[in-house]
Amino acid sequence: MKCIQCGREISADYLNCPYCNAEQDGGEKTIGIWGSNASLSGAMHTPQPAAAAQPSASKSAGEAVGFGEAIGLFFRNYVKFSGRSGRREFWLAMLFVWIIILLIGALSVVFPYAGLLTLAFFLPLIAAYSRRLHDTGKSGWYQLIALIPIAGVILLIIALAKPSDGDNRFGPASGAKKTAEEIPETPDERIYRLTQEHEPRNCNTPNGKKMLDSALSQIIPTYSGQEALASAVIQCNMQDIAANIAAMDTDTLFVINKALRHYRVQSSNPDIIDAIQQKVITILREKI
Repeated sequence: MKCIQCGREISADYLNCPYCNAEQDGGEKTIGIWGSNASLSGAMHTPQPAAAAQPSASKSAGEAVGFGEAIGLFFRNYVKFSGRSGRREFWLAMLFVWIIILLIGALSVVFPYAGLLTLAFFLPLIAAYSRRLHDTGKSGWYQLIALIPIAGVILLIIALAKPSDGDNRFGPASGAKKTAEEIPETPDERIYRLTQEHEPRNCNTPNGKKMLDSALSQIIPTYSGQEALASAVIQCNMQDIAANIAAMDTDTLFVINKALRHYRVQSSNPDIIDAIQQKVITILREKI
């Protein structure tokens, strides 16, 4: 199934998406089975969003750089000849610059010395060309090719219009979006992945079920594998279960997490199992 919020593929027996932590049934639950001062909402810490990143010197061409933002980047990098500029950022800035230059040209008809204002764009244009050429893998000196009559200008425009070269000697790619493999895992994503990869791979085999039941019996003493898991939980002291979970090693907790996911879909009282699973995930976050 797909998460109702982020759209990623997740297991059907997860109440919360392991990627964005969104409730899959659309309802918020608070299950006070850990005592009066410890509910499911307290046991399951919701990851806080990372602090907003500071504006970069040059935004990715793969990102939606707006017209105003491109102009802002042009002036912030006024005479910066190093670094890279994405294609979209560059051409939006050039549109603005050449509109201003044309307006200055029109103004010079009335005020002859107004044309001197275009000198303010001389070095910034060379710097912008250099950063755009860097993004395509070429040296900023390549713009000297424009000195060749007619053909040089055409070759320079072609070079400036090329897409990002990817990571190169001028720095990381400005135009490439990160792939899923390049995005660091969050703790919950890692827990989900390691749980999926952990033995037993097939929970429905006799050996797989034996492994799951053995792990569960270490935190739920009343569970033998024969009775319903939720019924065994109800007969236990919930504070003891919480203490047992905290005492487990990481490897056993992954098996327990897999067992709870597996048995939850078969249970007539999944909320109780889900609450225990949230406690397991909380302890795993602390351990990994």
